[in-house]
Amino acid sequence: MFVAILGLLAIFLLQSVETGLRVLRTRRQPERYAAPRLRSVNGLQALASAAVLLFGAYHLIRGRGAMFWIPVGLGLLGLQVFRENRRFLADPRPTPMAWWYKHMECMLGAGIAFHTAFLVFGARSLFGRSLIEGSWSFLPWVLPTAVGLSAGHFWTRFYKKKFGELPARGAEAAAELQS
Repeated sequence: MFVAILGLLAIFLLQSVETGLRVLRTRRQPERYAAPRLRSVNGLQALASAAVLLFGAYHLIRGRGAMFWIPVGLGLLGLQVFRENRRFLADPRPTPMAWWYKHMECMLGAGIAFHTAFLVFGARSLFGRSLIEGSWSFLPWVLPTAVGLSAGHFWTRFYKKKFGELPARGAEAAAELQS
């Protein structure tokens, strides 16, 4: 299981870096964004995510333990990221600064994949298997994602506000709808 998950994390990292750099390189030429290499990496991520999801689901159904929720969760996350990337491939500039948000999202995704792999596999090798045991053993799996997704949400919101692309909320939104 750990080899499959480590492989999926490596593919997440590859996909995030490839997408983040590609969107940065093509920010002034969005028609060049959807290159075959980028499409291939996204397809590889989708296949690997589906395989890990099915692997985890199979073992959950067989009653082999709650630890198989980890590959199910990672597989679902990978398929969601694939869906969002496919949408962005179809329309790489829904807003003028969409390339910036996508770049930030991808670089944060790369950081999440790297830190998850390090905490789960590398830190245990460096500091011993008893780094986090018992009911806290899920923490290295979810901590980088929780921190990264929260940071990404606030960071993107900050820049959308700065660039004037944040949709109106509350009473302002209702007034805009009525007019």
